[in-house]
Amino acid sequence: MRQRDPADERQVRISLTKEGRKLREGLTEDGFPQTGLDPDDFVNMQKAVVALRNNLIRMTNTR
Repeated sequence: MRQRDPADERQVRISLTKEGRKLREGLTEDGFPQTGLDPDDFVNMQKAVVALRNNLIRMTNTR
């Protein structure tokens, strides 16, 4: 689900739908075989994406 941030219309908040949350709850470490990554690599990739997002947010807020 996407929704504009009322405080800053440039930002879009993304959240899971009820169905998406149900899917996430059922996933295990082996739940991402389509990525081609083993569980450790997947966790590292996820952390890198979060760090990238945080850096982009921080750089946007300093302008």
